[in-house]
Amino acid sequence: MLDTITALAHEHGFDMVATGTNADDAADPYRPGIRAGRERGIRTPLLDAGLTKADVRRLSRRWSLPTWNKPATPCLASRVRYGTV
Repeated sequence: MLDTITALAHEHGFDMVATGTNADDAADPYRPGIRAGRERGIRTPLLDAGLTKADVRRLSRRWSLPTWNKPATPCLASRVRYGTV
């Protein structure tokens, strides 16, 4: 997925791709998507700043973003048990 997004970004003139990965996400020791992003040079500005999910919501609310209280929408792949095909 990241390869496709990166290719599309480059086609549209963008040099970088970033995800919404935050400090809470990185606390999980088994996050293959985070590893794949690092391997591909994907940026993680929220993680780099040390922001947690609660921090992001608090800042979003302060900045009056309409999504500040939107429910989390994790990747469906994260709901499949490890080791299943």
